[in-house]
Amino acid sequence: MKITEITRSFSKTIQEKQFEPINVFASYKAEVSEKDDLEKVSQELYEKAVNDVGVAISEAMWERWTNPQKAVKKLTKEPTPF
Repeated sequence: MKITEITRSFSKTIQEKQFEPINVFASYKAEVSEKDDLEKVSQELYEKAVNDVGVAISEAMWERWTNPQKAVKKLTKEPTPF
């Protein structure tokens, strides 16, 4: 069997409030050649997906839509980057 692509993904669901689950998902795909170490490429893609999901959860960007008052308060406390 010849493998030409590897796709790895990761998702995590957290319960923000009762009946309000938040699902965070990341997926990456790589094209590989015969010279590539498939296990290494697969592991790197998986680690990237897991790390990106963790960052997304820690930043809680969905609060803009689920908790607008908290998002506005957070934006007014932080200085603008420009």
